[in-house]
Amino acid sequence: MNTYEVLLQRDNGYNKTVIVNDCMYEDEARLLAESQYGLPVSRVLWKGTTDNSAFYNANQTQQYYKTSNPFAFLSLLAVGGVILILVEFWYLFLIGGVGYASYRVYNEKK
Repeated sequence: MNTYEVLLQRDNGYNKTVIVNDCMYEDEARLLAESQYGLPVSRVLWKGTTDNSAFYNANQTQQYYKTSNPFAFLSLLAVGGVILILVEFWYLFLIGGVGYASYRVYNEKK
């Protein structure tokens, strides 16, 4: 089953948006919204599949459960430290890279 968002045209110029759950096709959502509200349909958008295992209430907020990772903070700290070292000491890495490249070129010409 699918969920559709149906846009209905009103006479005063303000459109009405209706969410239609448990429809197989776009035409079914169009006919259902048109028959329930008696307004012409402007467009129908597919919003996704309907979750049949739980009752969906449009006024109810969805709950998200956060899983904690004990190493997330440490890995973030390590990445931040590496970035800080690269930003602070970029010139040392540049001098070392140029020196290493010069050494390799010198050894190849020998």
